[in-house]
Amino acid sequence: MHDLEHGYTLLWYDDTTDQRAARQIAEAFEPADEVIVAPWTSADEAESGTFPAGTHVALTHWSAEQQGVFEYCTAPSGGALQQFLDAHPIGDSPEPGAP
Repeated sequence: MHDLEHGYTLLWYDDTTDQRAARQIAEAFEPADEVIVAPWTSADEAESGTFPAGTHVALTHWSAEQQGVFEYCTAPSGGALQQFLDAHPIGDSPEPGAP
């Protein structure tokens, strides 16, 4: 959560997704884009549920308005990630640039 407060975007993937592909897509972006790639585990499912049917990747951001923003995808996609980052930049967060 702390990283989200500073404008990071999380790219979550479920166990059907090619982990390497998800990481490669995120690594293709500038480090300043602050993308974290993480598996959506059974513990996450127990706490927050599963992804919507037919989706295997979730992009999340915490906005300056203190609201979570989510986008679900069928597979990792550089284009989808870029569009999400454009719509929800680091500056649109509660504490952009804070240490």
